Amino acid sequence: MLFTTHLLVVLAILFFLALFRTFQLGHSNDQKLFEKGTLPPENFNGFAKGTVFPSNFGWKGKTFNSTEHRGINLFMLGNVRREQFPFKTYQTKGLTDTKLDVLAIDYNISENMLPLHFILDELVQIEPNKYLGKLQLKIIPGYPFTLIFFRLEQ
Repeated sequence: MLFTTHLLVVLAILFFLALFRTFQLGHSNDQKLFEKGTLPPENFNGFAKGTVFPSNFGWKGKTFNSTEHRGINLFMLGNVRREQFPFKTYQTKGLTDTKLDVLAIDYNISENMLPLHFILDELVQIEPNKYLGKLQLKIIPGYPFTLIFFRLEQ
């Protein structure tokens, strides 16, 4: 019983933290820039260098294959290059920005471990060869949590 109570308290705290973060980012300059973005080109291919503020945690960016509608993330761990966390891509409307056309970067594929299946990145072009992405967590249907913004550049 005590374990269940502690688990519920931890889940409630995580829920409210995610809710606060979503609210915070929803009113940020990145959100305003994201809303002005456009759908990336259909032939969005190759490596795009990635940055996340305040730190990249070894993440270097994403490689896209528009023909196969797939891609993968690139990490550098010390001197070791690792490609991890493949994804599928498709054009859709934003989860929260429902009037905006975005490129969905969907981790809900069999190659990924189950927790990644709840992550959906959305990407828009903000300048030629510059893109802004939004990482969203889809745990509660219809209520995604926005956790971070990231940038890609080709």
